Amino acid sequence: MCVCVCVCVYVQVFLRLQISKPATRGVKLGLTLDLASVGLCAKTSVYELLNFTLQNLRMSMLQTTRDLQLALAVNNFQLDNQLLETLRPVVLSPHNMPSIT
Repeated sequence: MCVCVCVCVYVQVFLRLQISKPATRGVKLGLTLDLASVGLCAKTSVYELLNFTLQNLRMSMLQTTRDLQLALAVNNFQLDNQLLETLRPVVLSPHNMPSIT
């Protein structure tokens, strides 16, 4: 007997992109990407397994004639167990941040 489980993944992204050429000497390109939130939901045909949410992300890139700088900042994140009979619905989140609803 073979049991096959299909997991579907849904991704939701809200973003604002800013591309600029800074007026600083030696800088080729500056790029800033602000994401309000990114959500990832994994489902089988019967159950929703998990929900992963990142909020207020800022990614930036600065390219100069000598190097490339990349930065990523995440303000809040949360990983939720979506199974109905779970004892701990929040699997992972920052200790001092409120739950994302």
